[in-house]
Amino acid sequence: MSHSTPDAGEVLLTKADIVRRHQVSLRTVNRWIHDGKLRAYRVGNGVRIRPADLAEFITPIGGDS
Repeated sequence: MSHSTPDAGEVLLTKADIVRRHQVSLRTVNRWIHDGKLRAYRVGNGVRIRPADLAEFITPIGGDS
């Protein structure tokens, strides 16, 4: 996974964004973050995810990859 910190102007996703876009539960997103599968950043009191880190996390299954 990418280990660079987010740039100042970079648009970051919330956990709720990921829940809505990928139809998974908040518990699942929290587990991915806790298990180190999805890199997240603390921003104030919230948690944010870089779109690049999410894209890296999502991988195709089988087929032409």
